[in-house]
Amino acid sequence: MSIKVLAIGDVHLGRKPSRLPMALHQRAGSLGPQTAWEKTVSLAVNEAVSVVVILGDVLESDSDYFEALPIVQKGIATLAKHGIPVLMICGNHDADTLPTVVQNIPQATLLGQGEQWQSHRIETPEGELTFWGWSFAQRYYSDNPLQTLPTQRDNNLNIGLLHCDRDQSSDYAPVTSQALKDANMDCWLLGHIHQPDSLSPTSPSGYLGTLCGLDIGERGPRGPWLMEIKAGRIIGMTHRPLAPLRWEHIVVDVTGVSQQAEVRQRITTALQAFAEDIRKLKDRPEIIGIRLRYSGACDLTDKDLDVIDSGSDVDLMGLPGLPEVEYFIDRIEFAIEPTLDVTQLAQRQDHPGLLAQYLLQLDQPADDPGRQKLLEQAMTALADDSRHHEWNRIDATPPDSDELAQWLRLSAQRSLRAMLKQQAS
Repeated sequence: MSIKVLAIGDVHLGRKPSRLPMALHQRAGSLGPQTAWEKTVSLAVNEAVSVVVILGDVLESDSDYFEALPIVQKGIATLAKHGIPVLMICGNHDADTLPTVVQNIPQATLLGQGEQWQSHRIETPEGELTFWGWSFAQRYYSDNPLQTLPTQRDNNLNIGLLHCDRDQSSDYAPVTSQALKDANMDCWLLGHIHQPDSLSPTSPSGYLGTLCGLDIGERGPRGPWLMEIKAGRIIGMTHRPLAPLRWEHIVVDVTGVSQQAEVRQRITTALQAFAEDIRKLKDRPEIIGIRLRYSGACDLTDKDLDVIDSGSDVDLMGLPGLPEVEYFIDRIEFAIEPTLDVTQLAQRQDHPGLLAQYLLQLDQPADDPGRQKLLEQAMTALADDSRHHEWNRIDATPPDSDELAQWLRLSAQRSLRAMLKQQAS
């Protein structure tokens, strides 16, 4: 027999998924963290786990206290009914609120209050585990919490629970990978970063990711991790993507296409391949939000490629070959080059030639003076636009140089293809 630990990353109860189409607005509540939490509780019961651990940011914010409290209470009461203890730590989002929530849930244990490390031993018929936890006491903590971690360890398996920024300079409990390795833990389960690491029995330490993808930036499978321990060794680390909503990026290569019918077929082929991957999963999502990205060399314009609807007013569709799983197209991106050689185009003394020259300039190393000048000019133009009253409510955080270069590259490629098609007609 083995010990089973169900580990849960950032939950963010109170937050609903963004960028959903109108067809899903009324279902937004059932596609978010609450449903993922309820499914996770059921998984813990069905797997007869020995303990559930939650890595902070259970709540999105202080204002979500009254909404989240009954949801957490009900789930933990169900776990307690089946003899499953729950260990938690506070993250930066719920540092002020989670301690109050736990006061109303006697079956749960909050570790590391007051930013003080605390150990907790779990005894099972198959053996013992010791968990070490540290909690945020306020939203910001700029020191390394590992500096105050006690050095003494129990003889059984020791598992660290920490909500932190790894290898980043930040105000959210910054730590280094080396410091985590030197801390003499058998495993570190981490919260705060929403992208999960690739965890395995041989590499069980890392970020668990969010319990449910909250926007298109959190693509890929989301859910808890099931850890199996036998004879003091971690023998299993399985991701269970229980989230009802999943976000994905799909790349469609349109190299060589010349007609819309060919574009449709390329999209269908890509969706069919994706559906086949989803079919193999033990845990399938209900809805998938897809960002479609065209790539390759093609002279069709954006209008020619407009063969599938995207945006907030699209309808849901069933995946080809897997109609029970529905999807919508969140957005379409273009990363298409013209079929003519850009270097050859750059020799021309016309507008397409000038755009081709800019594209070649963007492909130069980061320290190239010409590239830097081009990006500086673009940044100045963006800054002028952001100060206009029509945009003053939008986040004006400037992009970094790589992001700006990509924006310019995509815009130039799009304009270049349109110019070349216009000249050919």
